[in-house]
Amino acid sequence: TAGQPVRIAALNLLWRNTRHAEALAWARGTDADILVFVEVDPRWQQALQALRPQYPHERALQRAGHSGTLLLSR
Repeated sequence: TAGQPVRIAALNLLWRNTRHAEALAWARGTDADILVFVEVDPRWQQALQALRPQYPHERALQRAGHSGTLLLSR
């Protein structure tokens, strides 16, 4: 159908992972319209706020522990 293509990128963060800068660099380098992150815990949720200027729209499904999902979009 007619319309604009949408680029979606997804990353499993592995909640124990502390390499926030690398995950942020990956996300910025994708040039995706929508980013999906899984295994988001509160610590990762905070780190990913750095993407808000490029991805102002957010939908979070936070569950107890580290099984949250975060969707960011332009």
